[in-house]
Amino acid sequence: MNTKIRQPFVVIIALICLVVVLAKLADWGALGVDSSVFAAVGQHINHYGSVIYRDIWDHKFPGIFFINAAIFRLLPEVPYSIQLFEMAYGCLTSIAFYGLLRQFIDRPSLQICGAFAFAFFSNLHLLTEGGNLTENYMLLPLLGEFTDKIIQEHPSIVLISPQTPLDRIELQSLWVFISQKYTQSTTIQGWIIYRRNN
Repeated sequence: MNTKIRQPFVVIIALICLVVVLAKLADWGALGVDSSVFAAVGQHINHYGSVIYRDIWDHKFPGIFFINAAIFRLLPEVPYSIQLFEMAYGCLTSIAFYGLLRQFIDRPSLQICGAFAFAFFSNLHLLTEGGNLTENYMLLPLLGEFTDKIIQEHPSIVLISPQTPLDRIELQSLWVFISQKYTQSTTIQGWIIYRRNN
C-alpha cells in the first residue's frame, strides 16, 4: 500500500479506536436525565403512535425524538443501543472532519492533530453525560454548513456543495430540526440569502 493511501487509512483506524475507547470508558447502560427523556419519547412514538408535543412533551425540537425512535426501530430498546449508535456516529463525524481537514489544510501534521482534537472533544460527553445529546447529533449538519461557507468564500475548492440559496436553507433546516439553539442564526441567514437573491 503506498504512503498516500496508507497514512489516511491509519489515521482513520486510530480515530475509530479513540472514539471506541472513549465510549467504552463511559458508564454503559446508563443515560443522563435529558438522554433518558429523549429515549422515552422515541419509545412512545414507536409503541403508542404518540404525537410529540400533544401526547408526550419535551421542549426540544423534534429531530432528537425521531433519531431515538429510529434507533429503537433498528436495535433493541436498551440504553446500549443508543450508546452503540452514538459511538458509530462519533466515528463517522470524526472521519468526516478529518476528510475536511485534508481538503483545506496541506500539512499532514495539522490534519492529524486537528482530527484527534476534534474526535476527543466532540465525544468527551460520552463520559460525562452518557451520550444521546442534541449537540452531538448537530455536528454532521454543521460540518456540511461549514463546508458550504468555505466554498462560498473560496469557489476554487472542488467539493460537493449546495449550489443554490434554496439548497443552503434546506441544509440549515437540518440542524434547526435537531436543536432549537440554532433557530435564530438560521432564520437570520435564511433572510440574508433571500434578500441577496431577490
